[in-house]
Amino acid sequence: RALIINSPWESPLKEKILKVFVELAEAESIVHGKSIEEVHFHEIGLIDSLVDVVGVCTAVEYLDPKHIISSFPPPGSGMIKTSHGFLPVPVPVVLELAKKHNIQFSSPDGSMTGELTTPTGMALIAALSNDYGYPGSFRLSSIGIGLGKKTFKHPNFLRVCEIQISDNRSINNESVKLKSQS
Repeated sequence: RALIINSPWESPLKEKILKVFVELAEAESIVHGKSIEEVHFHEIGLIDSLVDVVGVCTAVEYLDPKHIISSFPPPGSGMIKTSHGFLPVPVPVVLELAKKHNIQFSSPDGSMTGELTTPTGMALIAALSNDYGYPGSFRLSSIGIGLGKKTFKHPNFLRVCEIQISDNRSINNESVKLKSQS
């Protein structure tokens, strides 16, 4: 927290980053039965998670979307080795975040095994998304793809799409008019 607060970044970026880590801390707190102050980040405490969170939050701050809709994340399956030993996938922190934010998982087809939604990824979805699912009819404005390093039997990437919705829609019980320009 101090590292982020004392950084030279603008306040809105710091707030987004802290929001993601608060989501993680609250879920870890529930899973471990400890107060937030007692929570120790294990896998998510690694520098790559900090880089991921700062990078995504920086991109969101820079792009300044009016509304973020996340598709339902894939649950994955199997077991993963953690600092606590082997845990079933999705891991408890991912499940806790999904429960808290009423985030559904996509339907597994059985061919996508392994940890497909990490605690950091689910915290980013929970902290930054305004809604979950698919927006219905839309036009694509631009597409960005980030490739993962882990090898699966299927492609390992994250896709972010800028979309245009031309009519008034009700998203997450709010009537919104999304920008029809890039």
